[in-house]
Amino acid sequence: MNHIFISHCQEDRKFAKGCERRLQEKGFTTWRSDTISAGQDWRGEIDKAIKDAFALIVVITPNSKASEYVTYEWSFAWGAGIKVIPVLLKTTNVHPPA
Repeated sequence: MNHIFISHCQEDRKFAKGCERRLQEKGFTTWRSDTISAGQDWRGEIDKAIKDAFALIVVITPNSKASEYVTYEWSFAWGAGIKVIPVLLKTTNVHPPA
């Protein structure tokens, strides 16, 4: 466990890159799926990166809530016992209304 995984949808890439830069400035190692090269087993690379993380930051927006990939990443991390840290970027209803 040696890095922080940053989960985000493509629409929030700029914000995620900013988070990554600030974390790296503080001495943390980070990982985002943008680092996967064409031809790599992207699902396997993401699973490995999540398992190797000590925490996962998930950027919460309406777009990320709708993304099956973002949902997969944070739920896989949670199931694997990795700390999940939500960062609310845009107002998003994350639970069904009562």
